[in-house]
Amino acid sequence: MKVLKNIMIFFTGILFLLCVRIERRPVPGSEKGGILRVGMVKEPQNLNPIFPPLLEPNPFYDLIFQPLFRIEKGKVIPCLAESWEFSEDLKSITFYLRKNVKWHDGEEFTSEDVIFTYNLIIDPEINSPLRSQFRFITRATPLGKYAVKFDFSKIYLYELFDCNFYPLPSHLLKDKKEISKFSENPVGIGPYKLKRWIKGNLIELEANESYFLFIPPIKTIYFKFYPSPEIVSLAYEQGRVDIALDLTPREINYLKEKNKNFKTSPGNRVFFIGFNLQKFPYNDINFRKAINLLINKSEIISKVMEGYAEITFSPIPSNHWAYDSTLSDAKVDLSGAKRILESIGFKNTDRDPYLELLGKDFTLEIITEDEPEKIKIAESIKKYVEDVGIACEVNALSGLDFVKRLRERNFSIYLFSWTCEEKIDFTPLWHSQYGIFNFTGFKNEELDKAIENSILTINQIESKRNFRLAQRILNENLPAIFLFTNKNLIAYSERVKGLDAYLDFPIQNLDVVYIPKEIQEVRVEFEIEETKEVKKEEAPLPPPPPKEAVPPVRAEEILRAELVKREAPPPPPPPEVKEETPPPAPEVKEEVPPPKPEEPRIVAEAKILKGVQPEYPEIAKKLGLKGMVIVRVLVDKNGKVIDARILKSSNYPILDEAALNASKEFIFEPVKDEEGKPVEFFTTIPFRF
Repeated sequence: MKVLKNIMIFFTGILFLLCVRIERRPVPGSEKGGILRVGMVKEPQNLNPIFPPLLEPNPFYDLIFQPLFRIEKGKVIPCLAESWEFSEDLKSITFYLRKNVKWHDGEEFTSEDVIFTYNLIIDPEINSPLRSQFRFITRATPLGKYAVKFDFSKIYLYELFDCNFYPLPSHLLKDKKEISKFSENPVGIGPYKLKRWIKGNLIELEANESYFLFIPPIKTIYFKFYPSPEIVSLAYEQGRVDIALDLTPREINYLKEKNKNFKTSPGNRVFFIGFNLQKFPYNDINFRKAINLLINKSEIISKVMEGYAEITFSPIPSNHWAYDSTLSDAKVDLSGAKRILESIGFKNTDRDPYLELLGKDFTLEIITEDEPEKIKIAESIKKYVEDVGIACEVNALSGLDFVKRLRERNFSIYLFSWTCEEKIDFTPLWHSQYGIFNFTGFKNEELDKAIENSILTINQIESKRNFRLAQRILNENLPAIFLFTNKNLIAYSERVKGLDAYLDFPIQNLDVVYIPKEIQEVRVEFEIEETKEVKKEEAPLPPPPPKEAVPPVRAEEILRAELVKREAPPPPPPPEVKEETPPPAPEVKEEVPPPKPEEPRIVAEAKILKGVQPEYPEIAKKLGLKGMVIVRVLVDKNGKVIDARILKSSNYPILDEAALNASKEFIFEPVKDEEGKPVEFFTTIPFRF
């Protein structure tokens, strides 16, 4: 196997994600056949891997398609790429593809498919969220039928990671008009084929007996989509499904009472509070230390998360290779916190029960999103703060309003959560200069250097050393207090064998599990029985929202959408023009960059004077394309839209385009500054198709 040709001497065992390679196969002796039934809440928006969701991965991609390689728990699993090698200068990687690999329709997989998909992703018209992943890749070149080479503009930690994606069949998609249809009914290359997708109901997959690695043991997999975690747990209890996903602690405790099997695995969503370091006393480290001494993380996990979370002291989950396990935290100390607060100037100078700061009334505000668990966490912190005599209030906001307050630095403390991936970069949240989401305003040159050095190296040991340094600086200076990471919750029956080793990625690994021969026959009947207990449980559920209602958008989703747009490489430059020939005026105008989003104001709920319904394309109706598009518009001083960009894509270019066209026709009431002068501003317009 060709790997790390000449640099092996220098970097054996330390190049990121190259140190451990494994193969994944069904357990020896796995019996073939049977039906597996999976109950879940989160139905995918599409089945096209070049349009992935912004927050959580779409697990169906690994069953229907295959990437060049897979990464699980820091281990590399070769897939379509059998091997690869770095160039001597570490600025290119050559992948050697497997031969005799067939698409589900029987066509051969070659380098043409890899290059075609790469070009598709970087095409601005396609609007793939993956485009930003290729910002440091300068070129992708086929080297014959079974090899491809990627060239990079610089050496950095995630070179190998950024080359990885799911190729699409070029022979079916050369006409880009077929992409929307393909997203609903894909032809893949993975262990399972799509048999049918009944939107809002179920997905049925059948085994691909020509899969290039092995024949999947289970013949048919049904994914049934239920309206809530509660109904999923009831379906599991009644034996309607073999695996229950998307559960909350409440459902797990219910199943626990019924003596049903369930498992937990480390999650990757880190909850924390951040301080506004531009305001007093939040810019005083002693005040932040006092707040840290008040927060009982264990109690919050027990009462709010019902025990299904893990204390953390870092923005990195504890199961990640870059996590610093030596970090610790001060113990809860109410008396110690009171002494610190008194030294800052907190005293009770009147007859009310609350402390004043330097003789003036003081109220600490915690803002967060209007998610039930976040509100409960914020209320817990409020109680701890009030226990020492500080008045505190919690303000739960919509995702848009929450982001607006953060951007305007109009907060004291914010409670937030951020989802960490295998590819971690502290830059957006914590870098002094380039941290576009560094809402705390924390500035530290040593931290900036550690962040930069953690990424601009291909040496994992050096990278980890810098990640550890960055975590310690954050832990010591407390611009934020990291609370805990969630735990993934899953329940599955004794019929399912071989899943225990893959609880972090259960759906992605269903191709290696099996069902014993004697219990393979099972009813496919998903509707739950209306028992008295079910009715009792269902009573508190609110009525379904009207069809035209726009579902809430999480703040992290808004921020990640912006991050993707910012990191996307610029479109290819226009053809060179001879020096003596001046470029046409329209082309010059098009090359002027759009105004920076920080300059105009952000208005969460601008008053609409004229709204326009987007045209629902006939082809989209026939194909049953649905989704939500959020458009961010720049409005001039007269209330007219002068620029429109996709903030949240529907993952269907045809719908995105219709939303963009409609948004440009909107007219808003002009917004005025403090002096009463009209100003330009940004706002968002949601469209549902």
